[in-house]
Amino acid sequence: MSSRFIQKRLALGVLACFFLSCVAEEKGVGVGLLDPAELAPRIVAPEVSLEPDGRLMPVFLTRADELQLCLTADSRLDTGQWHLDWDFEGDGFGSSRWPLTRSLGSTVCFDGKLPEHLPLDENLEICPRLADTFDDSQLDLPCSRIRISDRLQEQKALRGRLSKVLSSTEIVDLDGRIEAIDRLADEAQEAGFSILDVRFRLVGVYFLRRDDSAESQARAGRRLESLPEWIELPEAASLFADVLNERALFHLYNLQDLAGATTLLRRAEETFRSVAQNRWLAAVTLRATILTRVGLHREGHGILLSALDDCRATFCTPAAISYAQGQLGWFVLQDLDANREELLSGREELRRAVDHLSHQDGVEVANHWVNLAHLDLRLGKDPHPALEQAFRELGSETGSGDRRRLIADWAELVEALDVLQNGDPGRAKERCLDLGERGNRPVLITRAFSCAGEAARLSGDFEEALELIRQSLVYHELSGSEALTNGFAADFGQRADDYYSAARLEVELGRPAAAWRWLESLDDRSLAERRHCAAGAETSEVLERRKENRRSREAVLQRLESLPRVGEGTRKLHLQSRRRALEDELRRLIRTQEPSCSADGSPEPGFQARYRAFATVDEIVVLERARDGSVTTARRSPLDRGALIERLKEILAAQESRILPDAEWRRLTRPISEALWVEAFDRGESVVDFALHGVLQHVPLSALPSPTEPERWLADATTVVLVPVGAGTGPRPSAEGSRTPLFVVDPQRNLPSGEALAARYAERFPSARILHADRATRDAFLREIALASRLHVDAHGEYEPGFPELSKLWLADGPVTLIELLDRDVPTELANLSGCQTGRWPTTADSGRYGLAGLFARQGTAWVIGSRTDLDDKTAALLNGGLYDRLRGGDAVLEAYTGALEQVREARPAAEWSSILLFRGRPIASD
Repeated sequence: MSSRFIQKRLALGVLACFFLSCVAEEKGVGVGLLDPAELAPRIVAPEVSLEPDGRLMPVFLTRADELQLCLTADSRLDTGQWHLDWDFEGDGFGSSRWPLTRSLGSTVCFDGKLPEHLPLDENLEICPRLADTFDDSQLDLPCSRIRISDRLQEQKALRGRLSKVLSSTEIVDLDGRIEAIDRLADEAQEAGFSILDVRFRLVGVYFLRRDDSAESQARAGRRLESLPEWIELPEAASLFADVLNERALFHLYNLQDLAGATTLLRRAEETFRSVAQNRWLAAVTLRATILTRVGLHREGHGILLSALDDCRATFCTPAAISYAQGQLGWFVLQDLDANREELLSGREELRRAVDHLSHQDGVEVANHWVNLAHLDLRLGKDPHPALEQAFRELGSETGSGDRRRLIADWAELVEALDVLQNGDPGRAKERCLDLGERGNRPVLITRAFSCAGEAARLSGDFEEALELIRQSLVYHELSGSEALTNGFAADFGQRADDYYSAARLEVELGRPAAAWRWLESLDDRSLAERRHCAAGAETSEVLERRKENRRSREAVLQRLESLPRVGEGTRKLHLQSRRRALEDELRRLIRTQEPSCSADGSPEPGFQARYRAFATVDEIVVLERARDGSVTTARRSPLDRGALIERLKEILAAQESRILPDAEWRRLTRPISEALWVEAFDRGESVVDFALHGVLQHVPLSALPSPTEPERWLADATTVVLVPVGAGTGPRPSAEGSRTPLFVVDPQRNLPSGEALAARYAERFPSARILHADRATRDAFLREIALASRLHVDAHGEYEPGFPELSKLWLADGPVTLIELLDRDVPTELANLSGCQTGRWPTTADSGRYGLAGLFARQGTAWVIGSRTDLDDKTAALLNGGLYDRLRGGDAVLEAYTGALEQVREARPAAEWSSILLFRGRPIASD
């Protein structure tokens, strides 16, 4: 049965439920309607036999072995009452019934014991039948052939001999160890243990990979690529996943190829998931670690938290969970913008990991204690108790392995940072320089040189400090992050801090123009378009790859949106797991899309802000760029970043609640206002353009009170315009002369004034296109925005904090996501996104992305209005009424917005209107 028929059956079920006022969860369509080929049944066995026809036959080494059969299940189906009936060698169905035992993503598995009467060493036919107790439907799955032997002890003997080789003190050289491992692998192959043969050879790869010599590295690489092709067949999925994992480790640690390692880890995860193997958690953890290494701390943290949630739906070993918890603590530590609550949460995760590892590997326990010490330092506590525990664990370990030395170096770095924090920059610089010069891991070296640079700055030697920061950034470049981030880096962590430190040092040295260039380079790094466009224009190959990427994105989005949002128990866990897997595939597709370039392949220059502001660990700096390109330092203000982060957290809570009195709002925002208020605000200039870096993107600039006249808001003095990263760098919108206004009004028919609004817009703008209620479909919206001069949206917006690219506008027949708007032709003059959270995005090291609103600005709309939080209905109505009255009267967009916001300020408290944001995109002739 086709998948389209299944979808139709599902849709009919949903409609029936709607008309009958169903309350219960949607059930499955019945397994009898499914297509066996789409389920892709696969048997998992401890061994396989390569048959003459090239197929693999599952082999069981004893009658006591469990057989596992896994299926790929459409996540819209309720699998909770599925089971398997078996016919073993003509016994007839019903003699063995196995329940569903585990699920992971789109995989469901059934485990059970083989019947004891089956003969040994013969090719046996087994036929499964899938049944659903819900409606008693049944589906015959393809029969398979298996073999049962009595060779478990023989295999155990080979494994035991390998253990002796690995623990032998007589084999002292690497070649001798590899030779002994290869002999055992040959024996396993001759004995017919194909999987054991490959696993033995992977052990040899491990030892070669751990050796420092170039020859050993090359041998390891050749071995990984020369494994037999049959390992990629479904029956060997668990083995192939381990091979992919080992190849990923080789790319990561031996080739320093982060992009290649990440791609391989994705394949390993998918393959582990296809047979619901719990080792997938280790692959996810390693991929998350790579993301953190290149500065994507929140993304790494997010996918690892999701993976731990998936562990509830399947079996994950305590060791794997403990390792993941330890990495979660490390990820929080790497996020230099983490608030106190997040730091405390990370510390709790690390404590749990330490408790689990307390009687295991001393080096790993020491690693966790060092990270705990570093978190204590970030929290303002004494790090030495945790450091003493770390050194105690390291002292109990014999040998001088690389891992042990690395952990000891990290402990020394934490000690040096403590010395620096306690006011002895000279001694701190000496210790950090020593670590930087003898370190062998880029992530440690960058921290060491950053520490030394900060110590030199505090000692007053700004030139030396800048040189040390430059060295840190050189090692950041060696991390290979460019190949991974591809323009979507959410947070650069220590690297961003080094850029901010370099910019601050240029200011100290009287070179504000150089400071501006440091900040500009952050924007350049986060824009794939600016890096790649000049390499090639719109060739047919590029266009086809872009189309294919878009088709793939749309297909994944369709599958994602079709997932039910209801469920209980294992059904709910199954749906959540599948949703996370689809979201992860979307992230991959977004990162690998081809950029849209101009016809000649050159990037658009974008719009330059007049002001740039950034925060260092203890100061906020504002730079001003004049029309002639000269740059001056507009303001420098001491402000502890930890205190700033906590204050911004309070401000966001006030914006979300919208109930804070103005007097309390002024008290809350005054310290930030004093740090950002520049002379231009008091000169009566009509507009100021700001680029805000990092945590400052959460500052509600327009609603800052004047330091000298507290009753006066910044918006009373000037119109504040935010310039997101890459403003106006998208392809230039076409057909400007033929464009007309577009109004999208109340698509879901849940706005009380929807009818009145649509009529009012039609009356005021007779030439406008009005998409009201059922006419405001996804297709109509995407088609019409390409023909619009101005766009107004009265619809619900939704921000997805776990996956911002899935932020959306809700239309009559479903949502349009940010992903679907990428590379679209957009309105030329104005996009007024009058919906909740349309300007929200995680903070970024560059000038900010700002969600849907920022996307329109990047892609070429001259002016964009968005909201950081939920938009109050009365506030929105007041703003929009004033805006369109003025536009109809002939005002330009900027004048109309300024007047409309003045009306709002006179009537509503600052906590309500502070979320309204105006963005600058590409200038147009009428500006």
